Amino acid sequence: MKKKLTFLSLTLIVITLFFFSYNYINKKKEQISYLKKKIIELNIKKENIPAKIGFIPFKYFEKLELDILDNRFYLEKYKTNILNFTKGLGGKGSSYLDVYNNHLYLVSANGLVGKTSLDNFQNGKFNMKIIETNINKMLNEHLMYEELPYGIKDVFIDKNKIYISFTDEIKKNCFNLSILEGKIDDESINFRYFFKPKNCIKKDTNENFSLHQSGGRIINFDKNNLLVTFGEFRSRLLAQDPNSINGKIVKINKDNKKIEIISIGHRNPQGLTLDKKTNIIYSSEHGPKGGDEINIIKKTNTIQNFGWPISSYGEHYKLNKKDNSHLYKIAPLYKSHKDYGFDEPEINFTPSIGISELILLNIKNKRILLASSLGYDISEGDMSLHFYLVDKENLRNYKSIPINERVRDLIYLKKKNLIILFLESTSSIGVIKI
Repeated sequence: MKKKLTFLSLTLIVITLFFFSYNYINKKKEQISYLKKKIIELNIKKENIPAKIGFIPFKYFEKLELDILDNRFYLEKYKTNILNFTKGLGGKGSSYLDVYNNHLYLVSANGLVGKTSLDNFQNGKFNMKIIETNINKMLNEHLMYEELPYGIKDVFIDKNKIYISFTDEIKKNCFNLSILEGKIDDESINFRYFFKPKNCIKKDTNENFSLHQSGGRIINFDKNNLLVTFGEFRSRLLAQDPNSINGKIVKINKDNKKIEIISIGHRNPQGLTLDKKTNIIYSSEHGPKGGDEINIIKKTNTIQNFGWPISSYGEHYKLNKKDNSHLYKIAPLYKSHKDYGFDEPEINFTPSIGISELILLNIKNKRILLASSLGYDISEGDMSLHFYLVDKENLRNYKSIPINERVRDLIYLKKKNLIILFLESTSSIGVIKI
């Protein structure tokens, strides 16, 4: 009897301890979840301070001398201390830029829209006026602060229309790249969907899904069409799937939204520019570990294929130090594109530089392609501007100029001979006078 009682007592004690522990752990999980939500809400309030005060202040703080292909120029930086929402490791604040009617427009990674006159750069400091929008009604703000890659990817202004690309949760835990459009107004902009894909990529393990690999760059293809880059969200085989827009560069008609694939076999295209003299499109894209590329795409009826994920000069990441040999069975990353029927990249960066935007310049009668980069720091990756002479259809005479900054975006104002950059490491606007 004593043995039975002892056994029953021990069983009851174990059951009691189990339920106590279970309840305790659940309560702690609830407390942690509550605190996370509170932290996100506080961050949302903090990062929306510019909207409350109505402007973003910028102040001149540094000048760097640059030797660009045997010409001396200066990079002037104007820093703000209240744009602190970033999309990448090593960044302080991320934003995207474009120009309309002698005004610079800025769209921050969390959806703030600001503008200032280009003439204000002659002063030591200036404010960017905040324009009211409905962007945050279309973005999941809480998700944006939980998943930093989620959110704004680019801004493009065409005449009086402003287009913004962003990673969109099409369905629960299923994502793709969407584009908003709005009519520019000095006081407020009402955005609506310009393009929303029907298909989406379901959130999976880190091995098969990444919001970082979304693309999102927008430019004009011609007066009737936009050109947009779509990443494959690490669903690698989509890049070769003719029925998917992912891993592609796509033309979208501005009126009827009809799409046409221009090139395939891309991983995460981040830069895009069109040479109107030659009708050549230059694109840049992030490789995996190594294998960043600059590609040349010709405006023809042929769809060019750049090989991802069959060919790449990079390697698959080892996530959490796990064996990744199984990935090479579905995505072999052969060290040739041409041998497997694909277009070779014009430029290959191994190790990677974290390549971002591209622009075409005219400097003293020389045509130059400028590529920017998003390296984490000067010793790991790259924090430089990369210059190439454009010789017909080829790029030559490469030169890299370190600036110790992650460059998120670049625009070139030909009439004013200005390059304007958003510098992510210091949350600054940079200006180079050519």
